[in-house]
Amino acid sequence: MDTREFRTLSDRIWDVFLFSGCLLLIVGAVILGAMLLTMRFAAAGIVLLVDILLLAFEHYAMNRDDRRIRERKQAYRDKYCSTVSVDGGELGELLFERDTKKNILILSREQLKDHFSGGFEIYVEGDSTDMEVVLNFIRRTIRDRKIIVEGLTEYVREVYLDEGITEDENGEHIDEDYIVKKLEFDRLEVYTDSGGKSSASLSGGMDVNIMDHISEHGLTTEFKDDGTYEHYSG
Repeated sequence: MDTREFRTLSDRIWDVFLFSGCLLLIVGAVILGAMLLTMRFAAAGIVLLVDILLLAFEHYAMNRDDRRIRERKQAYRDKYCSTVSVDGGELGELLFERDTKKNILILSREQLKDHFSGGFEIYVEGDSTDMEVVLNFIRRTIRDRKIIVEGLTEYVREVYLDEGITEDENGEHIDEDYIVKKLEFDRLEVYTDSGGKSSASLSGGMDVNIMDHISEHGLTTEFKDDGTYEHYSG
């Protein structure tokens, strides 16, 4: 879960006070140094004591903030989240986390590592999702991995050529083998609309420090009804 959704307005206001406290600590350290240089030891001792108290307060406040967020997350899980076990056949037992408030199902990427290099997360959204449809999209992704990689490799190569990128940040030449090695897959998203029609897309990116269109928008592969795929960055 994204921590930001569990932060309230009062939490954000509190963050401003914590940030101000950090600034005061820096100012205090500068003043302390100046007093020590001018041998004003009594005043320096007072400043040091204030800095220690302020540091202790900052530490307490941040721990308190983390604890409150953890408690809110747990309360949300207790109220809205449950585990759904799905028999995936050759994929084994798959344990999805269901969120009834957001109406989603999520499968962690670790559960598919034995079937797909690196695995990928499954994110399912829709009012009446047929789990067999979801399983078929997963099987299709695993079965067509080579086709998907080839299509993405060609797309990435064209983007890099258009942007004049021929080497990575370490000076390594970028060719097809390089692109295949650096391709990463993050999430398979399955969505079912109100009419019961399902669609899927696989998202990912390149594991490089190159500033380009792909690094900004990632990579997406759309699953077409005719069994083909469309690749784009966005």
